[in-house]
This record gives sequence, C-alpha cells and structure tokens, in this order.
Amino acid sequence: ELRGLDAGSHFSPRFAKEPLPMLSELLLECKALGLGVNLEIKHATDHGDEKPTEEEVARERRLAEVTSSFIRQLGHGLADPNKVFFSSFSVAALEVLAERLPEYKRSYLVCSIPTDWEETYQRLDCVSLNFDHKRCSRDEVVAVSSKVP
Repeated sequence: ELRGLDAGSHFSPRFAKEPLPMLSELLLECKALGLGVNLEIKHATDHGDEKPTEEEVARERRLAEVTSSFIRQLGHGLADPNKVFFSSFSVAALEVLAERLPEYKRSYLVCSIPTDWEETYQRLDCVSLNFDHKRCSRDEVVAVSSKVP
C-alpha cells in the first residue's frame, strides 16, 4: 500500500509519482554511498514538547518495537550500528530502543531543555541532546554543554 503513495510531487512536478522508499532500500542505498542514517522515531503528539497520553505512549512504544524488530532482522550488515543512529522526542520510544538495540546510538530530542534532561539522557545512554536553541537560554546551553561530550 505504501508503494502506491506519491512521495515526490509536493517537492516538484518533476518528482511526481516518485515512490516512497522502503527502509531496507534506504539503508542499502546509504550503505552503497557510504552514508550514515539518522532514523527518527516519531512521537505521537502534535508537538514534541506536549505530554503524550497513555494511548500515545503505547503507540510510540509499538512503533519503536516494530522498528527495532525490523532493524534486528536486517542485521548489522545492512543496519550497521556505526552508520545507523536513532533519535526521538519520545522517551518511551528511546526506552524501547535502549532495551532492544543497545548497540545503536540514540539522541534525545527536546524542544526546550527539561529540568530532568540529565537523568533521562544518562538512563537511556544517549550520545546527544538536541534542542531548539531559540527556546533555551544561554545559561541552559552552557550548562548542558558542560555535561554532554
């Protein structure tokens, strides 16, 4: 069903009817080109700084479970942990990834820096904290920078 979607016409008419690439195709092409991939596990809320409902958390977990199962099936030959990186605004999704794919790097995405960022960052063994610099004070950025390599 996804194959029938038009992934290109909203960019330009010359890309009309460009099919949506499957994740395995994307990873194969990136491997051939020597590129790394940041796979963002999307959050269920409209905005990254909204607190998700229990139902939304369950959907975020399920998406991370399905994604991690698929990545595990592909194996390290196609989904090399040195080339594939995960990021998410969803703490629930990052928890699943940390449990099921511990060898892959993870980035904690936030709109503004939460007060408990450091505990979450360390608990999930993240390698980066990505935030909207326009929504953070200079002091917050300096504080984070002093604690994140």
